[in-house]
Amino acid sequence: AYVRVLNAWVGAPMDFRGPMAKQHRMALMTCACVLSGIENYAMEPGTVLSIALAVQILFGGVTIVRRVRAAYAYLEMEK
Repeated sequence: AYVRVLNAWVGAPMDFRGPMAKQHRMALMTCACVLSGIENYAMEPGTVLSIALAVQILFGGVTIVRRVRAAYAYLEMEK
């Protein structure tokens, strides 16, 4: 969200794309919370949420890079 607002501040269009945009983060965490309720019977508690957090961090970084590159390309075209 911060990178998206920064893009808008420098004049680039709002960019909502990415493998971990808001709707993807919410879906991932919703599934992880539902699965964590039953993980006590299948594996060590906390495993599902730890995996979901790792996935969110990894793909969140990819999203940030994509949005920054898009803003940079927009600013380069404006020159």
